[in-house]
Amino acid sequence: MKVVELTGHPENSKIYQDSDLTDLKNSLSIYGQLEPIVITKSKRIISGHRRFAAIKSLEWDECDIRYIETDNEIISLIEHNRHRQKTTQDILNESRILEKEMRKTVGRGRSASKNRVGEEKSKRMTMASEIAQKLNVGTTQLKQIQSIARYDESLLTKVDTGELSVSKAYKQIQNKHLKDKKKHGASNKKSKRDNEFQPTFRELLKKHLPRYATVMDVLKETYPYSLEVTKVAASKRNELVTELELLKKLDSYERMMLLKSDELEHQNISPKEFAICRDLIATKDECDDYFSSDKSIENIDVIYPDNQHKIFNTKNWNILRQTIHNMEFNQSPGRNLLGFVGFHSNDDFRLLGLIQIGSDAQSLGARDTHIGWSETQRSFKREHIVNMRTCVPTQPFGNNHLGGKLIAMSALKMVDEWETRYKTKVVCLITSALHGKPNQYDGMSWWKSIGYSAGEMVIKPRKDTWAFWRDWLRTHFREIYDNCSTQSSPTQALVIAVYRLMGIKVSDFKTSHNRPYYLCPLYENYIDFLNGKDTNLISKNIDWGDWWFKKSTTRYKKLDKDNQLATEILFHERIPEDEIEMWLSAAGKN
Repeated sequence: MKVVELTGHPENSKIYQDSDLTDLKNSLSIYGQLEPIVITKSKRIISGHRRFAAIKSLEWDECDIRYIETDNEIISLIEHNRHRQKTTQDILNESRILEKEMRKTVGRGRSASKNRVGEEKSKRMTMASEIAQKLNVGTTQLKQIQSIARYDESLLTKVDTGELSVSKAYKQIQNKHLKDKKKHGASNKKSKRDNEFQPTFRELLKKHLPRYATVMDVLKETYPYSLEVTKVAASKRNELVTELELLKKLDSYERMMLLKSDELEHQNISPKEFAICRDLIATKDECDDYFSSDKSIENIDVIYPDNQHKIFNTKNWNILRQTIHNMEFNQSPGRNLLGFVGFHSNDDFRLLGLIQIGSDAQSLGARDTHIGWSETQRSFKREHIVNMRTCVPTQPFGNNHLGGKLIAMSALKMVDEWETRYKTKVVCLITSALHGKPNQYDGMSWWKSIGYSAGEMVIKPRKDTWAFWRDWLRTHFREIYDNCSTQSSPTQALVIAVYRLMGIKVSDFKTSHNRPYYLCPLYENYIDFLNGKDTNLISKNIDWGDWWFKKSTTRYKKLDKDNQLATEILFHERIPEDEIEMWLSAAGKN
């Protein structure tokens, strides 16, 4: 097969460290290729990455291959490397990834045997021994390597350089971290530190006489005791910090695309659902034809999801929000109203964008300062402001026709529906721009700039990592979890809570994210109303159709003249992992 047709598996570089290829290239030059490269039907390499790299370095045009079929490429990749010469770090990486993949197949605890068949059905699941068997290492050796990594991963480097053996490195871990831990709760010899601490702690207890539960809560919420009390291995915290360090290296755009790739990887969407959603999006020719008349604005429609409808339902709205926008989608708590925005053509609805409006944040500095709210006034009047949480045009409509501005103004069409559903008068809309200034709200007189957000966000890990820590927080710290969930930015509050409980310095993982806020008043005297001074609202004239049509037409003509009109539909089904991996490698950030 042609060498250029093959692609490396993206997980390979995550598991195995680079090694010198000199001997392998010499062998290939003298003896030729003795073993074929094992690949899938899609021409992705399962076994033979070092051979592949050496063959490319030798500039061969073709190589020998062997096809396999596999239910799980990652497990197959690791199993095909059973007899490879590996570092302890390689073995550790293999075990971590293999355990994650095997748990998807066999489950956990009592449910671990549910997917087994035949004689295997009745066998007790011992994950460590099964992993060790697949890796061709002893179970004891694997457990020792995992323990070394849990307490001091730097010792593995000394093992790989020959400075220490695995058993000697493990002995150091035993002496430093495990010597006082006895089975069955037997008495441990007290350390000097324990002897110094106990009388001080005892005096503190006598002075304050806290309840036993209070003492345990303090321990539970204080790192590193938070790990032991909640029975979480230190390696889990290390994995979290490692991932955060990676994300911290990326700029805002790189981080956004990595999180988008992660989001798409976790979608449970069938090809049929993808096709239905993609077929809704208006093409360039359809948009050009529809917006050839200034009367087109009058027929822009907003359809609200009906979960009994086979197309216009909440699931398809969520699919589209994830696939037509580069930003990761996080649902917000509180009231919500979703809308499909578009036009009707030949009995078909052609999608131009999505809108989501919902309850506004409890506390928002820029908004509260603009209105002049006291805390009491805010508690009574906040529900009269609705937050436009999502405003996403489809592409190429957004680029060619100033689509974001049209979608933003189409939110006004949803106000009546909101008032009917929630029996609450809406006096203004509020929104924020994701990427600062300039943005689509600039130059729109109906949207008033009212200030900026605090300007910082805490980095959130990717979905698999975050799912573990979110569940951990909910299980062991339910009161903290519930309190975070009521905040104006619940995900941020949850992330900060986890980091503090894990002894991770929150300020180390903050990024600058200074977002401008915009307000669209529907009434002239909205501030007086929101301050409780005037209940007789005076409607504001918002006639935006002609303005948008002229702006859009001018924009289109300029793009056409400069040969910059977009023609392709933007629809993310998946960003290939190997593309992300190669991109990060090129940037030196993996």
